[in-house]
Amino acid sequence: MKNRAHVGSYKGEAPRIPSRHADAISAELLMDAARFADYANQSYWTDPGEYHSLFDCLSNDPAVLPSILAELIFHPSIAASRGISIPESARGDMALRTAEQLLEVLISRDDRPLTEARLPEHRLFVSCRHYALLAASVLRKYAVPVRLRVGFATYFGSGYYVDHWVCEYRNGQGWKLLDAELDSATRAQYHIQFPAHDVPRDCFLSAAKVWQKLGAGALDASRVGVPEIGITGSWFAAASLFRDAAALLMEEMQPCDYWGPARQFVEAREVQSNWLDRLDKLAGILAEEPQTFSDSQAIVDLFPWIQVTPTVLTFPSGEPIEESVSH
Repeated sequence: MKNRAHVGSYKGEAPRIPSRHADAISAELLMDAARFADYANQSYWTDPGEYHSLFDCLSNDPAVLPSILAELIFHPSIAASRGISIPESARGDMALRTAEQLLEVLISRDDRPLTEARLPEHRLFVSCRHYALLAASVLRKYAVPVRLRVGFATYFGSGYYVDHWVCEYRNGQGWKLLDAELDSATRAQYHIQFPAHDVPRDCFLSAAKVWQKLGAGALDASRVGVPEIGITGSWFAAASLFRDAAALLMEEMQPCDYWGPARQFVEAREVQSNWLDRLDKLAGILAEEPQTFSDSQAIVDLFPWIQVTPTVLTFPSGEPIEESVSH
């Protein structure tokens, strides 16, 4: 994982801001972006590749992105709640890993500009990770420092801490959370009062914060995970620590990916006792919220066993497979 950042379309150079969007970015934001320039570069996973021009018509405003994405993609749970079934042609959408792959499939179903709403059968049916990935891809195109975060949301009305992925972006004053899945209809459906581009930190908790709550006995492990498919437990929260640490280094894996010691956690559905202390220490440092890419790299240097391996154990369709993530 150490040498895998900065491999997107910008090759580690500061992205150029198209003039038509430059007026939307303040001088203060540009100064802030200079310090966090690493996160303004595309990663391998967020790089739109040959489809980068599709973003030219889109806003770089985090507040606007959820409404745009809502007309292009569906989370299967949201779709089901609205009586929309997943088309047979979209059964493999969840397995798509890169922004370039997502855009390729989306355009193959409807090649109109991304500002045009798609019919349900022409949309992508993907996870919260894919919403965050596409939002990050758009923002990085316009030099906005952004990173994915892995944790748990409390605002879906189920009484659970639900596995969830969001964007964390710089607004010139600090890191803000953007839940790209929360367009106005979804916010109304779940009675969410806060704006999608400013999610409160007590509503979305990072994997580290949830692990600490579990360790303190302040949270029932059976309430943590993906309840709709029966996956809950402290072992899942432990694996989420790995995914969040990877995302901080711009290795935006899938929610069902496991590597290193996390393979043991998913296979046994528990965290082995010899890992508890090490995970506590990792969570303690992650909970302090590393600010820059270098800060995040320093954490992985301290805990090399969390680095993404060349292959991961993953469950794209429920059954385990070994998949290469080398690039």
